[in-house]
Amino acid sequence: MTNKSGYNIPAMLIAFGGKDNIISLNNCVTRLRLSIKDISLVDDEKLKNLRVLRIIYLNQHNLQIVIGPQVRSVKDELDVLI
Repeated sequence: MTNKSGYNIPAMLIAFGGKDNIISLNNCVTRLRLSIKDISLVDDEKLKNLRVLRIIYLNQHNLQIVIGPQVRSVKDELDVLI
C-alpha cells in the first residue's frame, strides 16, 4: 500500500514499533526526526526494506530516518495514522 509519498506508511509505522512507541515526529529537508519510547522496538531491516536511505541513532530515544525530498509527505501520512 502506497500513498502520495510512494512509501508504505502503515508498514513504516509498524517498523517504528507502532504508534504508541512514537513520542514525537518532525522532519527537516530530507529526514524524519523521531523520539521513541523503546528504541529496541525499531526494526532496521523492515525500514531498509521500505526504502529508507539511512537510519541514524542519536541516543536511546532519538533517531533520524533519511528519506529524501519526499520526507514531508511521509511525515504528513504518518501524522494521519498517529
